[in-house]
Amino acid sequence: QLYLCGMYLEGKGVIKDNVRAYMWANISSSDGNKVAIELRNLTEKNMPPALIVEAQRLSRETEKKIRRNILARERTQISENPTKLPSKLVEQAAKIVTSKIQFPKGPVRPDDIAVIIGNSNYKKLGKDIPNVIPAYSDAENMKHYFTQALGVREGNIIHLRDATKAQLTSILGSNEDHRGKLFNWTKPNVSKIYVYYV
Repeated sequence: QLYLCGMYLEGKGVIKDNVRAYMWANISSSDGNKVAIELRNLTEKNMPPALIVEAQRLSRETEKKIRRNILARERTQISENPTKLPSKLVEQAAKIVTSKIQFPKGPVRPDDIAVIIGNSNYKKLGKDIPNVIPAYSDAENMKHYFTQALGVREGNIIHLRDATKAQLTSILGSNEDHRGKLFNWTKPNVSKIYVYYV
């Protein structure tokens, strides 16, 4: 449903339509999806009140159709073409949600190290692999968790986006040589190591 919203917002594979974009975001937000709520709010900013009312009416009608599985075929067809799905607006909404998340404060662990790898942009590989839209925001959430709850110093966090093989090798080492950046930063029998990949 979020993907459908993004497609109508950006006109990817369909005619650009803010009313239908709002409708799909509104439907997705009905079960508490925070990213959907923020995406709906972003869409609403570009709509006059009359169109918002129309989009809300369509939301109610469409939810009823979904319950009767009338739209199941349409949703399946769109899911079969993931490389056309947009990501910028969904990522923007996800960032808003991320900024609001707080974790309980834990004791400082100055020698612990975290490696966070958020790979989202698979489209650049040109192999029809769909992008993982929430990856960046998930990685940011984990960074907050490591610093706030686990006490890892921000300077001890290695954070990569769309990491290449060369970057991963420089951080984690290889079969031939394990002495990557992580190895050099680690204090034996002292440091706890956290690795998060999404």
